[in-house]
Amino acid sequence: MPKRPPRINAHCHLLCLEFIPNKMTSELALPEMLVGSFIMRKLAGAVKRRGAEFLGAFSEKIKCKDNVNECYVNSIDPDYNCEGCFGEVIKNFIYNCGEYLNSRAVKNKGNSLNPADKRFDIYTPLMMDLEWGANSSDKRFKGMISYEKQAEFISEQVKRFPFRLFPFIMLDPRRKNSYELCKKAIEEMGFLGIKMYPPMGYFPNPVNYEYLNTKSEYFDREKRDKLRKMATGDENDNDRLLKKMDGRLESLYSYCEANNIPITTHAGSSGAYDIDMTQGQANIFSNINNWQAVLETHPNLRLNFAHFGGNYIKTSDDAVRIQASVWRKKIINLLKTYPNAYADISYHNMGLESTSFGEKEYHHDQVGIEKYYFELKEILLDNDLCGKILFGTDTPMITHSWSEKDYFDQFVKNIKDDLFTGIVTTNPIRFLFGKNGEIPGEYTDFIRKHNPGMLEGENLPDWVEEKAGGYFILN
Repeated sequence: MPKRPPRINAHCHLLCLEFIPNKMTSELALPEMLVGSFIMRKLAGAVKRRGAEFLGAFSEKIKCKDNVNECYVNSIDPDYNCEGCFGEVIKNFIYNCGEYLNSRAVKNKGNSLNPADKRFDIYTPLMMDLEWGANSSDKRFKGMISYEKQAEFISEQVKRFPFRLFPFIMLDPRRKNSYELCKKAIEEMGFLGIKMYPPMGYFPNPVNYEYLNTKSEYFDREKRDKLRKMATGDENDNDRLLKKMDGRLESLYSYCEANNIPITTHAGSSGAYDIDMTQGQANIFSNINNWQAVLETHPNLRLNFAHFGGNYIKTSDDAVRIQASVWRKKIINLLKTYPNAYADISYHNMGLESTSFGEKEYHHDQVGIEKYYFELKEILLDNDLCGKILFGTDTPMITHSWSEKDYFDQFVKNIKDDLFTGIVTTNPIRFLFGKNGEIPGEYTDFIRKHNPGMLEGENLPDWVEEKAGGYFILN
């Protein structure tokens, strides 16, 4: 088959219930934090509709976690069905139309699934380290798979699906080995980039820790002490811990800038956050201003602002909408200022006409939809911004209301030809792999060690070519 450029989903996740601390699920925080308050209002009806498939896929377990090598060997066989295992959900996701379905749902759909109807060739699953966000004062996580084991499981999926999965490991600077874990994931485990999620309770900018220092008299003491407890998980004087967090962040940014490693950070005014917080408190940590000093110190950092500030046109919460609008403008300024700054448009439900069930929800009206695409096209026609926008879906987070096909098709309908190619192919390649599209040697070395046959010419996917001693994504 002739070589061709890929379509890339620059923002998605591979999550199952075992990846979530039971502190979140036991307090019913899971729906509120991870799939939005919408599902709380629709949960009763979801069991009869697509929501059932979402919850089913999300709750499947890793039955083969005690023998992942056997699961890996069997699962690369297209005819092998590890029924009821999360590994099978991932296989369905990769091969079957971009649908995030459990094994039962795939069986029910039968021949209606058409693997040739794939929306994407490359997925960039972003890991979520939720342990610290489960409860900033209680670090017990019984009944879940540790974050280190989650990283190992995702690494196994790279072996199964080389050149299709390019995962991002998440850094939480409160984790003692966070920098070392990220570095190992990049260099030895087949990971491509770093995920950051400040609303879990930390500042991305080390300078902000001055505000948490007891000597910072210029900062409101009550507010400072509350943020200090959230950021450290301890009411005591933890200057030493804060200094270590500062060092881990600086080490990460220096490492990523020196090695052209991409970072995706949550940059939306809603989403998951520490269960001890309100959305407003979480947004103190998420504030786009926190990244200004980071980029001033590391101006060549390859950084993607996920969600582009969030749903800024119409939502059920005016405070969230106003915050998203402000952050969107700040992100635009950063995109224009820094050469490697990007933004993705994942979970932009402003652009969808209705849910998969044909209902008009709070974010759906024709005026808002037309405004959204008009302003998005303005950005895509701006010479300073057109190369900075990435397409992503936030699967499986969207699947309580829409399939990935719903989301993808709405943008195909409204963003035509070269403009769409830019956000789904050209720009993501530049963000993920740099200007020349070269796949990092650490990634190909990982494939060579664990699945060497996939590096042979006839086995390379349509969007990868070997030249000059390396492997490149076609653009």
